[in-house]
Amino acid sequence: MKRVIKREGTIVPFDAERIANAISMAFRQYSKPINQELIDKIVQQISHSENKILHVEEIQDMVVKKLMSSTEKDIAMAYQSYRTLKTEIRNKEKSIHKQIGELIDASNENILNENANKDSKTISVQRDLLAGISSKDYYLNKILPNELKIAHEKGEIHIHDLDYLLFRETNCELVNIEEMLKGGCNIGNAKMLEANSVDVAVGHIVQIIASVSSNTYGGCTIPYLDRALVPYIKKSFKKHFIKGIKYIDKVLEDEIAKLKERRDIEFSNKEIEKLYPETFAYATEMTIDSVKQAMQGLEYEINSLSTVNGQTPFTTIGIGTETSWEGRLVQKYVFNTRMGGFGVKKETAIFPKIVFAMNEGLNLNEGDPNWDIAQDAFQCMTMSIYPDVLFVTDEEIKNETVVYPMGCRAFLSQWKSDNGEEKYAGRFNMGATSINLPRIAIKNQGNEDGFYKELDRILELCKENSLFRAKYLEKTQAEMAPILWMSGALAEKQPKDTIKDLVWGGYATISIGYIGLSEVSQILYGKDFSQDQEVYDKTFNILKYMGEKIEQFKKETNLGFALYGTPSESLCDRFTQIDQKEFGDNRRDNR
Repeated sequence: MKRVIKREGTIVPFDAERIANAISMAFRQYSKPINQELIDKIVQQISHSENKILHVEEIQDMVVKKLMSSTEKDIAMAYQSYRTLKTEIRNKEKSIHKQIGELIDASNENILNENANKDSKTISVQRDLLAGISSKDYYLNKILPNELKIAHEKGEIHIHDLDYLLFRETNCELVNIEEMLKGGCNIGNAKMLEANSVDVAVGHIVQIIASVSSNTYGGCTIPYLDRALVPYIKKSFKKHFIKGIKYIDKVLEDEIAKLKERRDIEFSNKEIEKLYPETFAYATEMTIDSVKQAMQGLEYEINSLSTVNGQTPFTTIGIGTETSWEGRLVQKYVFNTRMGGFGVKKETAIFPKIVFAMNEGLNLNEGDPNWDIAQDAFQCMTMSIYPDVLFVTDEEIKNETVVYPMGCRAFLSQWKSDNGEEKYAGRFNMGATSINLPRIAIKNQGNEDGFYKELDRILELCKENSLFRAKYLEKTQAEMAPILWMSGALAEKQPKDTIKDLVWGGYATISIGYIGLSEVSQILYGKDFSQDQEVYDKTFNILKYMGEKIEQFKKETNLGFALYGTPSESLCDRFTQIDQKEFGDNRRDNR
């Protein structure tokens, strides 16, 4: 039985009489005798089209094309005018009002639970959701090409974060935190001077995270946090040492003035330890305490922050490669803080997500310089899930090119500057489009060739949406998000400069995601890929094929395409509901 997807997403039985009535209305509007023979022919052709389910917009497009190919071209124009008028009326009574009502009375779980990181009971989140309803509606109906809108509404693809795309926001990023801390930076209306202690540096980082997260919609990662804080821990040590030498060793002011000018007052200087052992011990103890408090403050402040979109910033920190005393302190107290619990009830903190780099010769084996830190990491993991472990190579450590994930799981691909240097900090992702793989398998059960043919079509839609997004973002002027494009988080541009040079050439990435490979193997090949080697190989070939297409897209477009497994807490439900309405219950017993 043929069915139709209405504009608001509901699926209804195909009604040929509605098509005939609409065409007849066009004849009446043009004051011409109704050509019933032509109307019946058009209705019959649409009724016998191959697709079992059609979007209402597809049906109307078919009517216009068939009228234009007949002798009734004037009626085609009248029909299109009638269609446009109905659209304008419909838009005024759009379901946007219904969605707002459902948000206010908390009756629509899809709206309330769309983002797992937001508490939809709070006013700030509801205000953000309200803004999202209107901006999503406008982007879908006024900005996005119609074929992409239809593909999204049909559940063939999912265009992520539609409620933010209107405002030319970017997705995830690796904040160039080390450069921002050097010499200070502008945050809002304040010019932040370079920090003179680790606690002030961490305060700057928290403010940067809050500002960056308020101007983007994805995850915010601080790479190499341990390395970034080393200069400021050294400053703290020197500050404590100068204070200690005045009161412990009773050094005169003239000598203190000379010590302040020295650049080697740091923990690694064993000469000053021999000359002033008590002061050195005091400075060491106080510095350790400063780092401890700074890491506690980092966790507390991030989890108590609320950005302009009403949620705690999705923050990731990357640590693990530093073997200096200062860097090891950061690693140690990041883990100790997490294991100690958060707040009065000592609950496990959600953020920041911790990513710990591991390498043989660094911290993987007993006797490695950071072996003891790795033990802290493993203990922390058993108590609080994190850290995630990132295995890195000797070359990555040597070249300082460890790639920490942006936000939850997206990694930047390699990009080199004109002088051949790899760069990761300061780069970003522009958004994601996900493929409903099980839907393709359902439509082509047992037909592998048909599956790949349909997959090609869907991949082209994802490519088209990615190109549209890139062209939309390239017009962004730096002054639209100063913290990102002017203050150094991602670039240092002039206010009227655009980010076009960062959008193309692979500096930024744009993601095509996939969901449901396991279900695909069951539907297409009859078994889960975990149960049969042949099915595993065939399923893996699907993933390999998508990877090859992504590489092809990169070369064709000069755009940094990336393939990833979609984090799909809410998307699973959306795709399942759409597919179940169209195809019925496709569950299989694979026990």
